[in-house]
Amino acid sequence: MKIFKFLLLLIFISIAIRVSAQQITSGIVTYKIDTEATFKRLDSLLKEKPQQAALFHSMYDPLKMVAEDALLELKFKGNESQFAMKAYLATKEEERGAKKFKSIYEAGGFYTDISKNVRVQKLTGFDKNLKIESIPWELTNETKKIGKYTTYKGIYHKLFDDGKKRQIIAWYTPEINAPFGPKEYSGLPGLVLEVDDITGTYMVNEIILNPTEEIQITKPDESIMITREEYNKLGREFMAKIRMRSANKN
Repeated sequence: MKIFKFLLLLIFISIAIRVSAQQITSGIVTYKIDTEATFKRLDSLLKEKPQQAALFHSMYDPLKMVAEDALLELKFKGNESQFAMKAYLATKEEERGAKKFKSIYEAGGFYTDISKNVRVQKLTGFDKNLKIESIPWELTNETKKIGKYTTYKGIYHKLFDDGKKRQIIAWYTPEINAPFGPKEYSGLPGLVLEVDDITGTYMVNEIILNPTEEIQITKPDESIMITREEYNKLGREFMAKIRMRSANKN
């Protein structure tokens, strides 16, 4: 019975894609972020590690202040997409968090070329581009309604920098034939309307299909591309400097 339902799901998706394939050539999608559940989960994981918890809060509490008021924008055209932060006006109290938040998503943020299976994250702080691995999505027949769209659940067991795998859940709709989503979460048979990862839950705010304005996608600079291993090394060196500064203050 499960196999039969799954086959029906695949048939429905293929029909939806064929129906809409000639209709959607580009789009602009905005998302908001809910970080509350993520921060509670991380607090729970770090409750017996006070030093790491203090370091975590010093780095990310300012970011949390602005995250839920920020809008992130996905632009796609043909086989390419770009995900970045839209303009955000911060108060003086929020400036530090806004700068940190903007540094993650500005200047290109995440780039995808689905035809070449290429995903790239711009690492503003390091002035590098990180090549992201292909995503082996697990499709399920579980559904939920998001706005007027029926979405399906996709699961990805992502390997994080600490060597542990964590489950990423994306909800996509075959009703919009655009295999893109927030950050690097692309490659599903439909537009991602919601995704939950370690940084928060990205939820669709507005969808504009085939906009009249010309969509420009900036390709990443190949000359500053680095691998995951090189990125992990940079990250370890950066965290060592942060810990040293923290120790010197104490």
